[in-house]
Amino acid sequence: MNFLLTIETQLKSDDSTDKEMARKFEQVFAHYFIDASHAYETGHPIASPYWEAYFADTTLDILQYKLLGANAHLNGELWQALTYSFTAEEMKRFRPQFGIFRKTMNKLYTPIYREGYKENDKLLFLHIASIGTVKWVGNVYLYKWICRQMKLAQLYWAGSPRFERVLKRVERRKRFIDNIVVRVL
Repeated sequence: MNFLLTIETQLKSDDSTDKEMARKFEQVFAHYFIDASHAYETGHPIASPYWEAYFADTTLDILQYKLLGANAHLNGELWQALTYSFTAEEMKRFRPQFGIFRKTMNKLYTPIYREGYKENDKLLFLHIASIGTVKWVGNVYLYKWICRQMKLAQLYWAGSPRFERVLKRVERRKRFIDNIVVRVL
C-alpha cells in the first residue's frame, strides 16, 4: 500500500495521460497479490505460482513475508503486469515515467533494510561485516531485477525465442531467493 501511495504522490505533477497509464499499471500489479490472497483465504488454489512461497508457511516473520512478496512481484509478475497494462509502443512512451517505479522501490527498500538488520541477527552480522555495503548491493539488485523484468516484457512483445529461456532462468532465481528468505533468515 505504501508503494502505491508513494507513486501517486510523485505523479501529482504529471499530465493526465501519464497518470492514467500509471494507475492502470498499479491496478494490474496490485491485483496479482490481491487475487492470490483471496484464493488463499477462501481455500482455493493460488493461480500464480509466484506467490506459493509466500502462502506456504504461516509461521514466518513479517520481514520474511515482505521479502517474499517483493520477490514475487519483482522476480515474478512485473513483466506480466507490464505486458498486460501496455503495448510495446505505449511502454516506449511511458518508459521515462517508469523511473518513478524504481525510485519508489528504492525509497521503500531503505526502511525495510533497516528493519531487517535491527530485527534479524544474521542480517545485522552482514550489515556490520560489510560496513553497510550490503545495503548498496541490495539497491543494485533491485535495479537489475526491474531491468530484467522490463527486458523480459520486451522479449515477450517481440515474440522472441529467447523469452522462454530467460523466463525459466528468472523463475529459478526467484525460487533460489525464496529458499534463502525462508531457510536462512
